[in-house]
Amino acid sequence: MDKSAREREEVILKLLEEKESLPDKEKDQMAWVREANQHRAIAEEIVLKELIYV
Repeated sequence: MDKSAREREEVILKLLEEKESLPDKEKDQMAWVREANQHRAIAEEIVLKELIYV
């Protein structure tokens, strides 16, 4: 990924976290990892559609 794609991904991740916060990492680490991975997958898909496939 180039720099603009990475920056866009970080912006999207922040927006996703604001909309749907991640579980408490200390209380349930597996749930946190699962949700963080889901957020990353969503952000990557959006970046691919916006910057690469267009």
